[in-house]
Order: sequence, then structure tokens, then C-alpha cells
Amino acid sequence: MKPVPQFPALSPALREPLAATTEAAQSAASAVMTRAAGVLDALRRRLNVLGLATTDYVEREGRLLRKRVTVLLDRFADAQGTRDESLVESLKAELRDAIQSLIGALDDDLYADDPPFADRVVSAGAYASLDDIDEPDELDLLALDDDALN
Repeated sequence: MKPVPQFPALSPALREPLAATTEAAQSAASAVMTRAAGVLDALRRRLNVLGLATTDYVEREGRLLRKRVTVLLDRFADAQGTRDESLVESLKAELRDAIQSLIGALDDDLYADDPPFADRVVSAGAYASLDDIDEPDELDLLALDDDALN
């Protein structure tokens, strides 16, 4: 506040009430100006004839939108967490069942009498390598072609 001007002609008895009155008038003027600014802002918001967004409106809507997005992201993260946990649990259960069925199949001695596949091929009289196979000669092939022509 501005300092109260000194009036030299006034007596000290009048100076104090005048200073108090001046200070009261200044505070009342300040209150009126504050209230007028509030009324003017409210009037501007209500009479937004052009439908333009004010800066206060944009800031308020921006904050509201950020809060909504934060809440949605939190809910989504919680849902994903529970979904992922249930998915892991179901995969563990399926894997556990598959391993138990494999162990059960191995324990029932169903395949115990069969020799390994490589031993079965060799023991059945097949050739152990491709080098041991007798290939037909060219003469044998020509003889087959002649027989087919006749």
C-alpha cells in the first residue's frame, strides 16, 4: 500500500482517523477491483459468444484429460498384470500335464522291446551304407530297354 500522505495543517487528533479512513478506502477499492475481476471472468466465460476456448478452459480440460488417461493406463496395467499371471499359470499347468503324460508313456514299457531304429535297419538285411548297394550296370539298363521295345 502507498504511504499515507502527511498533512501538515492537520492536528494529530485528525491525522489518525484520516489515515484509518484512507486505508479503509484503499482496501475497499482493492476488494471491489478483485470482485469486479471475478465477475468479469465469470461473465466472459458465460457469454463466450463465439464459442472460443479460453486458456483457463483449455488448461482445465488438459488436466482432466491427463488424469483420465493416467487412470485408464493404471487400470490397463493392472488388467494386463493379472492376465499375464493367469496365462503363465495356465501354461505351467499344460506343460506339467504334458510332462506327466510323457513320463507315464515312458514308464509303461511300451517301447522297451523295440531295438533302436538303426539296429532294426541293419538287422533286417539292409545295407549299412550307400556304398554297399549294387547299382545296375549300363548293360543291364540297355537290356531292359531292349526288352521293353520288343
